Amino acid sequence: SVSLAPFTRHGMASTVGFQGVPGAYSEAAAIEVFESAGMKIEPKGYNSFEDVFVALSEGETEYAAVPVENTLGGSIHVNFDLLLRFHGKVHILGEHSFRVRHSLLALKGVKREDIKKVMSHPQALAQTEAYCRANKLVPVAAYDTAGSAKLIVEQQLSDTAAIASMHAADVHGLQVLDAGIEDDSNNFTRFLILGRSPRNPSIGVPTKTSVMFVPHIHGAGALFKALSVFAVRDIDLSKIESRPHR
Repeated sequence: SVSLAPFTRHGMASTVGFQGVPGAYSEAAAIEVFESAGMKIEPKGYNSFEDVFVALSEGETEYAAVPVENTLGGSIHVNFDLLLRFHGKVHILGEHSFRVRHSLLALKGVKREDIKKVMSHPQALAQTEAYCRANKLVPVAAYDTAGSAKLIVEQQLSDTAAIASMHAADVHGLQVLDAGIEDDSNNFTRFLILGRSPRNPSIGVPTKTSVMFVPHIHGAGALFKALSVFAVRDIDLSKIESRPHR
């Protein structure tokens, strides 16, 4: 969770960057976390995660919401690498666990039996594989879930549905033919909420901390020795990620 009250500007909407087009899961996650904190926001989509980091670091946006881990798909490595690249320019303010619910979206007036193909991001297609197979739907890979919904509207594809969020249906004016079509309901994405100014944790309040380090000495037991400093102090580790040193 994340508390953003100290950063709220009274009566004004804060700009929040995310990767994707309107209706993306990242936008839905940003709306969920900021509105739960009582903040008005103006979501702003970017083509790539790097663009999101650049916009935040240069002051084009005030915050950013970026995914770092999915319970089914694993780590989103590019964002771990970008956190290292933009060290000192962006700071982690908190995290938010977002429940991913896939829906089957189509043009209004189209019937379920008219749908022959489904379009979405490869990961979303993989997460709904059993549903698509059972309903004899041909998967078509696209660059984005919400982008698929947008494309169906732009090209008026009456035989194709998008696998995306219900938020995408609202944004692009599509109907929901079926909801909750993911094969595994344990589908959560962990988002980091980023800002340009660091937050000092309150004394006595348990705080999750992210640490990046490079072992000074390589060889047998190097990682064990590095991690032992946490063990002897009874500090629990919730995740360990190894990335190439560039």
